Amino acid sequence: DGSYRGALSLSKKGINCMGIPGTIDNDINGTDETIGFHTALSNIIDAVNKLRDTSSSHHRCFVIEVMGNNADSLALYSAISCGSELVITHKTGFDEDFVIAEMIKNETVYNKRHAIIIVSEKILDVDNLAKRISEETGFSGRAIVLGHIQRGGSPVPEDRILASRMAGKAIELLINNESGKCVCLKNSEIVAMGIEEALKETNQSKELLYQLFEDLV
Repeated sequence: DGSYRGALSLSKKGINCMGIPGTIDNDINGTDETIGFHTALSNIIDAVNKLRDTSSSHHRCFVIEVMGNNADSLALYSAISCGSELVITHKTGFDEDFVIAEMIKNETVYNKRHAIIIVSEKILDVDNLAKRISEETGFSGRAIVLGHIQRGGSPVPEDRILASRMAGKAIELLINNESGKCVCLKNSEIVAMGIEEALKETNQSKELLYQLFEDLV
């Protein structure tokens, strides 16, 4: 929220400012989506799709670390989109023995020839987990840290449209001499709220998406 607080400070000094939420992590309070999230998600899906081709040919389990800081949106959305066997976030927690047991079950019960595990960053050492998977299951474990490749590339249409809508709203507010607000996406509508109000708001829980992932596995 550093940019928002900076805009708020400038507004209090008489300089009209509007905040627009831009981050791949999708973790800014007050808005359902942030500019950049869908582009990063698209990059992850593209990479995972290519890795899945390799994993299916060589009986491998890829442990893939994605960005997100302390947020879980990139990991959860990419896990659902790519049909991964497991997702590990701050919300799910990490139990290494459980992961190993799940990989054994995927191989022996479900007869899967490959597996994908999506991991949100700063939770575990993906190299160590991949090594244990190789040692204790029939899968050949491989660790991949996608890193800053998630941040690159041309914006996808969803981000271009969202950015244009938010910019239009911000310009409208500034023309009307309003300040100290941020532009947000709420229930598919572009709205404005005070920056201080937005910083205090807690975004909706992703419980339904977590349940959807469990239903799809």
